[in-house]
Amino acid sequence: MRVWIAVSAAFVALGLGVFLYKIVVLQYPLGAEDQPGTWRVELAIRATGEGGFATLEIPLPRSTDAQQLASEEVRSGQMRFSISEEHGNRYGQWTGKVRGVTVVSYQASLVTAVHHAPLPAREVGADYPKSVAALLKDSPGIATQDPTIKKLSSELMVLGTRDKAKLAREIYRFVSREIDASLSGDPMDAVTVVQEGRGNALGRGRLFCALARVNGLPCRVVMGLTLIGHSPEQLSYWNEAYVGGRWVPFDVVERRMESLPPNRIALSTRDHAPVRASGLSAVTYRAFVQSESQAYEDLLRRRLAESDHVLDRYSILSLPVQVQQHLRLLVLVPLGALVMTLLRSVVGIRTFGTFMPMLIALAMTATGLAVGSAVFVLLIGLALLSRLLIRPFYLLLVARVAFTLTLVILLMVMLIVAGDRLGLALGGVTAFPFVIMTMIVERINVSLDEEGLGNTLRRLGATVLAIYITYAVIHAGALQTLFLVFPELLLVILGLLIAVGRYTGYRLTELLRFRAFAAAASSHVGVGALPGELTGGKGR
Repeated sequence: MRVWIAVSAAFVALGLGVFLYKIVVLQYPLGAEDQPGTWRVELAIRATGEGGFATLEIPLPRSTDAQQLASEEVRSGQMRFSISEEHGNRYGQWTGKVRGVTVVSYQASLVTAVHHAPLPAREVGADYPKSVAALLKDSPGIATQDPTIKKLSSELMVLGTRDKAKLAREIYRFVSREIDASLSGDPMDAVTVVQEGRGNALGRGRLFCALARVNGLPCRVVMGLTLIGHSPEQLSYWNEAYVGGRWVPFDVVERRMESLPPNRIALSTRDHAPVRASGLSAVTYRAFVQSESQAYEDLLRRRLAESDHVLDRYSILSLPVQVQQHLRLLVLVPLGALVMTLLRSVVGIRTFGTFMPMLIALAMTATGLAVGSAVFVLLIGLALLSRLLIRPFYLLLVARVAFTLTLVILLMVMLIVAGDRLGLALGGVTAFPFVIMTMIVERINVSLDEEGLGNTLRRLGATVLAIYITYAVIHAGALQTLFLVFPELLLVILGLLIAVGRYTGYRLTELLRFRAFAAAASSHVGVGALPGELTGGKGR
C-alpha cells in the first residue's frame, strides 16, 4: 500500500473514530437544530485596579412575558458577587480588592418570545401609578423643560392632542422618519439630537421620551441586546410608553411599533451607563450572544457538571462564549480550504489566488453577503480603474503595488465615512483583507495583459463563484455547531486533503472543454476506422 493512502486513511479513521465514540459511548446528541428564541448571553467586564477596594455593577436580564431566564452562571475571580433589585430591574455587583487586570463575567441562557402590546384605539386622560408617574419627570439626557424640546413640541401641532395613543404614534413617526441615524458611539442627549438633526439609538430613544414626557405621556428608555450571534454585540436601545395601562414597545431605529421580534433581551428599563464602577482606573464592557439548541445546552450542563471524561473536560463547549464565537468560524476555515481544493483540483475552476476567495468569504461574514459583494465590486472596480490610469507612468512593481494598497485603504476609509453619513453600518468593511484585495487588483491587471478581457472576466466570475460557495460553507450555522461540538472532524479533512492532493486525473472543466474531441473520436470509431488508425499499428 502506498504511504499516502495509509496516512490519509489513518487521519480519516481517527477522526471518525473519536466522532463515533462521542455519539455511541458518551451519548452526544447529533443533528440537534437550533430552537428559535433560545439564546446564551455573556456579559464580560475587564477591570484594572491599583489594589484598592472596588465595585462593579451591571444590569442583568430578568424574566418577563417576552423573555424567560433559564439558567445563570457567574465568574468572579477573587471578587465577591451579589444580585440586587431596584425599580423592577436586577443588578449584579462585584466587590473586592483589584490589583492589576481582572476579568469577571455573567452568563445566562434565555428563551425569548415576541413582545406584543398593541396600542388602544384611544386613551384620553389616565391616572398613573406612582412608579409610572415618576417617568414624567426629567432624567439624565432627557431634559423635558429645555427650551429646545419645548419649541420642537410646540412646532409639532399634533403633540397637543389629549389622545395619548395618537400622541405615541405621532412621536414615533416623527423620530423614526425625520431624525437621521448616527453611528456615534458616544452617549447623546435629546437636546443634542434636536440640534444636530441626527442621533444614535440612545439619542433618538431619549428624544422620543422627551417629547412624550413634555406632553404628559410616561416613557422610558430600555437598554438591552439585539440578538444576532455573530460578533461582540453593541447595546441596543428602544422605548416603552405607558398607554392603556401597560408598557407598549417602540423602536425608532428598526421602525417597529407595538411589537418587537424575539431577538431582544431587555437588561434595564432605567437610562444609565451599562457599567457603574468605583475604585478602578479602567473598565471595559462587552456583550456576547450565541444562539444555541436546547439539546446542546443540556449537553453542556450535563457534561460540565457530571462527567470527568477527558473529552468532556477539554470540550470547546466549556470555553467562555466570546472564545466560542471566535472558534465557530475558525473551525470551518479548513472545510473552506477543502472546498477550494476541490474546486481547483477536481472541478478545475481558475481563480485569482489559491485561497484568496476563502479569505474574502471570511471577511463577508462580518459585513453580510449583500453588503460584502457590493464592497468587493466597488473596491476592485475603482482600484482597477486607477491602476489603468497610472499605467502610462511605468512604475516599478513595488511602487505600483504600494500605490494600489494605499488606494484600497483610502477607499475603505471613504466607504466607512460615507456609510456613517448615510446611516449604514459599514464598520465590517475593515474586516476585508486589504493586502489580498491589492493582490487581486494586480493579478487582474496582469491577466488583462496576458490573457485578454474575455479570459479575465471568466476567471473573475469563477473567483466570485468560489467566494459565494465558500461563504455558504463557512456561514452555515449547522456546520459551525457540528464542528464546534466535534472538532475531531478536522482530522477527517486532513485525510481528505491528502487524497484530493494526489488526484491527477481530468478536471470537470477539461472534460467539458474537450468534449468535442471526444465526440469526434467516437464518431470516427463508429464510421469504421481501421484498428491501426486508432492504435498507431499497421492496418491490414
